[in-house]
Parts: sequence; C-alpha cells; structure tokens
Amino acid sequence: MKNKLIKKLWVLGVVFSLALSACASQNVQPADNDTDIEEDEDDDRHNNEPDEEPPMYVPEEIDFSTSKSVLNFVKGSWNLIDLDTGEVYGVLEIDKSGAVSYTYYPTDVTVSGNLMFREPFDKKVDGMSGYELTLTGLEENFGCWNDEDTSGGNFRIAQSEGKDYMFFEELGNGGSTLGYEVLRSPHADEYGVMMRWLFTRSNSVNYIPNEETEGTFNAFVYERDSENFCLQQVDEVAFETYKEYTSFKYMGAYYDERKHPEAVWYPLASDADLKDVLSEETLNADHPITIYEVTISDGKITKMVQADRSEYGIYELYSLDQDIEIDGDCFTINDCKYCLSDYGIETSGILDYEVFGDHLIMRADQGLHANNYVVFNMRTAWPENTFSGCNFVHDDHVWDSFYTFMDTVYNYEGYPVATIDGWEINDLSFAGAGNSQLVISYWTDRSCTETAEETIDRPFSYNDPIYAFADYRHNPSIDTWKEFMSYAPQDARMMIMINPPSDESWIYYQPEAVDGVQGLDYVYVIALQDNTFINLGSEEGYILNKGGIHCYSLTVPEGGTSVTIHAETDDGESIWPVGMITGKEDIRFTFE
Repeated sequence: MKNKLIKKLWVLGVVFSLALSACASQNVQPADNDTDIEEDEDDDRHNNEPDEEPPMYVPEEIDFSTSKSVLNFVKGSWNLIDLDTGEVYGVLEIDKSGAVSYTYYPTDVTVSGNLMFREPFDKKVDGMSGYELTLTGLEENFGCWNDEDTSGGNFRIAQSEGKDYMFFEELGNGGSTLGYEVLRSPHADEYGVMMRWLFTRSNSVNYIPNEETEGTFNAFVYERDSENFCLQQVDEVAFETYKEYTSFKYMGAYYDERKHPEAVWYPLASDADLKDVLSEETLNADHPITIYEVTISDGKITKMVQADRSEYGIYELYSLDQDIEIDGDCFTINDCKYCLSDYGIETSGILDYEVFGDHLIMRADQGLHANNYVVFNMRTAWPENTFSGCNFVHDDHVWDSFYTFMDTVYNYEGYPVATIDGWEINDLSFAGAGNSQLVISYWTDRSCTETAEETIDRPFSYNDPIYAFADYRHNPSIDTWKEFMSYAPQDARMMIMINPPSDESWIYYQPEAVDGVQGLDYVYVIALQDNTFINLGSEEGYILNKGGIHCYSLTVPEGGTSVTIHAETDDGESIWPVGMITGKEDIRFTFE
C-alpha cells in the first residue's frame, strides 16, 4: 500500500469519498455505516469511458496530529465488540465536536458525554496517542457511585477493507467506573478484559492487497479468522523506563501506528513458525489485540513472535543495568532503599555483591566461619533465598549453585551434597567440561596451615523446573516460558509441585480444602497449555491457561492413593494419582 500507484488512487479516492459521504444514522443500532451515495454532478471523468472501472474508494488519510483531526475520522457510529464472543453489546455515537452518546444493549440505556484525544498517557511518545472518554448519567442508568466518570489511556485507530477499528486501553493503577460498570462486557470476568475495548464500523474501502510485502515488522493484530490475520504495522519507539513499584530499570517500548493507518489481511502459511507465541489463547482469539513481530514471505505470514508486555501499555525489550549502592546493611537499587534488617537478617554490613541477571547476590558479614548470603530479585524486590555459609558459586542459573559451611558442601536448597575429611573448606569452584565437577579446597587441620584439594562429580540439581517456573512467574516472557518448558516432556499437560520452596509466585494462593478438610501438604497444579481443565477426580474443576496455578490442601499418602488429579486439554487427558513423588532424593515435582 506504499507504492506510487496506490498513493495516486488514494488521492483520487479522497476526492471521490468526500463527494459521496453521507451522515450516519441517528437511530441507535449496530453501526453498519451503509449510506446512500449520490453522484457528484461535477465529476464526469468516466462518462465517456463506460468500460473503465471507477477509482477505488479510499477515505481521507487518518491524521493523528490534533484531537480535531482524529475526531474528523472517528465521528460517526461505532459498535462495541465483546472480545470473547464477538457480539455487539453497545454503540458509541461520536460527532465532530467530540460529543458522544453511548447505548448499552443489555439494558437499553443511553448516556452522553465527551471524547477527546490528547498526548500519550506518560508523555514518552511524541504525538497523539491518548484518549479521554467522559460519560454522565451513570448513577441513574448504571447504579454507579458517581454520576460522572472518565476513562483515560492509549488508543489505536486503523482502517481495513470493509471495516474501521478503534481500540481503547485504560491505563493506570486502578480501573475507572466506566471500565468496571459502563463499558464492561456482560460476559467479561477478568480485569484485563474490562480495561480494553474494541469498537468497529463498516466502510466501503477496497484496498488492493500488497502481494510484494516481504520482511519482518511489528504489527498490532485486530482480528483473525481461521486462516488470516488483520495486521496494522507499527513502529517501535524505545525509551528507558522502570517498574513503578520496584524501580527495576528496563528498555521499554510503545508501538506507534501513526505512519501506518491501514490494517491489511494476511494469510497464515500452513507451516508458519508459532513456537515463540506465548499465549495460544490470545493468538487464536477472534480479536487478539496485541503486538507481534511478524515475518511475511510470498504474501503469507511465516513466523510470529509475541512481544513481551510489561505494564501500563508498555512492552519490555530488555533489562538495563541497575544502579546499586551499599551502605552498611542497607542497599539501594535505582533510588529504592532496602535494609537486610527489614528481612530479619542481622549483620554488621554488606561485604560485597554481584549482579546476576535480575538478581542481586549479596554477601554480608556474620562471623568468623560464615557469611549471610541474600539472593534478592531486583525485578520483584523480594529476597528469594537467604543462607549462612561461605564460598558461594553458581552456574548459568542462580539456583544451580553451591556453598560451604565448615567441612560440608550444600546445594541451593540447603541440603548437604558432599563432606571432606578435613577441618574447613576455604574455596569452591567448578571444573571439567560443562562445569561437570566441583573442586573443593580445604584446610586439613584446625591450625589452618596445610591445605588439600578434592575433586568430585558435580551433584545433580533436582528441582530446577520449580525455580524455572518461578522465574517465569516473576517475568512472564517467551524466553522464561521456553526455559521452563525445556524440562517438561513433550506430551505433558500439567506439572505437580508438593510443598515447593517458598516463593511469592505461589505462596499467596489460597489452598482449596478437599472435602472440607485442610490437609498437611500443599499440592500445586500448573497448566502447561491454554484452556486446561483441572479437577480432583470430579466434574467440578477449574479452567487454567498456560502457567496458571491452582493449589489443593490435602495430605499426600505414603501408601496407596485415594484421589487423582486430572488435566484435560483439547488433545487428551493426563491423570496423576496423588502420592509421594520422591524417595531417596528431595524431589518435589512431577510432570504428567
């Protein structure tokens, strides 16, 4: 659509469309935007050319520069679409001044207000990308506490063949009354759905598909059918930013559509690479409403990679270097101050630290033979692990690590894995191909004058999948999900964890008592696919999407099982008889 031919046709279409446009119907009903088109008496360019097709109808180009210019495009009647069912459940009428009326179909009530477009939500992107929708009459018509309320956030508009799109996403720390009560779909029961609204209307646009489009670009997906996606190309606008509550710094991005007002349908190749799509449920929805990196070859989509969503409409590209300062037993990360004493860790001061990915690993003074180690997740501002010892070493993951105390080597969970015949270990290091060995240096006697060295095979780290899953929960992304799933068998539908190490990813889940009885153990069920039905051997159960958790409080029997956990997906069912997972080793998980 960027070639010169289409640009010329577009100009002709502007003239033609301005002559043919008609006022939208004042009746409140699903907007189809069909209008009676009259011939322009002054335009007789085709009178003597009966066999030539008329120029295609392309409306005036969308102008994002001012609120007035955006209103000039969006004025008219828009259907409010349920993102789950595709049903129309409301109509928004907009006039050229920004005055609006909104009708909610389930109750057939109408309220009025005003719509304006403004600078973006947090001013990080130049140009017009924010909206403010204010409606009144809410107390009487919707039973709201306030009679007037405003919803604000980011918006997108686009035009495809036969349909216009207008998307609102409310941003901020809490939802507005408009989001919870007025614009809310009658079928929506999730917070995220209530904060996002898609409006559509019919048009008479006849775009010429650009068969020559090749390459990779970012796109916002408005709609899909069984074999095609409606994509609007967007430009990445990157900037340094931080998590609001933890000040964790990362390179964020907005995706700007202002240079690409058209949305084009592309077919999905039969062998398209979709392995880097995190949410299959989102991808398969009628209205995916998210950002993908899309590769087009021979006019078809051959690969899609889902962008990593962060917060408040921002996407995360990658983490940045964090600013660390140490002062006694306190540490500051990007101006957020924490003290070890706040976590019950007594020390005279932090001796040194290491930044490892999202973690800050601190060594604090404790005494002659041991230090306090704190593994602090900077992204979540949470101490994931603390232990007393010396000579802490880790491999590619922080949980794949070891430390020592006196004559014993311990793993990350604090279990002894090796003991030397000597007084005290003074050094620990990896050796061998792939760090397959541990080299233990130690003093042979209490005088600490003679040293010896022992090399052992590196002990196996049994519960890696649990920690990999925690990493995913701390930072949901395609990379952390793929790392977690690398431990799972190909046909697995669920992971079971029994009394896993404490982590904020799951400790706040209220465990469900079985038959009204609280058991001695916590059994967590994690879905490995979207739309997984989980139950405990009965018809009642829960639908979990990929990475979702449910917890049961029951007593795991050491003998025969009396209950089973089921995970049902579109491709079959997995069953796990509740029982002891491990014997000799402290293994706390299983895949089924």
